[in-house]
Amino acid sequence: MAPHIQAAFQTVVERGLADKIRTWDGCFNVRHMRGAGQWSTHSWGIAFDLDAPWNRFGQRNFAMDEEVAACFEEAGFVWGGRWNRPDGITSVRL
Repeated sequence: MAPHIQAAFQTVVERGLADKIRTWDGCFNVRHMRGAGQWSTHSWGIAFDLDAPWNRFGQRNFAMDEEVAACFEEAGFVWGGRWNRPDGITSVRL
């Protein structure tokens, strides 16, 4: 996971987008997904949140910059903002 995160953040910095990320809001958190008996991807340490106060689950207008999301997608992550039921807080996961 660490090499992917490092690559994504390096791309963010190289593209001059670092000021678009306001907060790192965690990765490892042992818990179930909301409304499901399945473990969250955070339980396995393969998901993390960025800018949580501005990007809520189910919200359609995100504060996450599309260019920032693209940097993480290029590093192999999936942004929750593109899911059928958007999750802008769980910004990326492997």
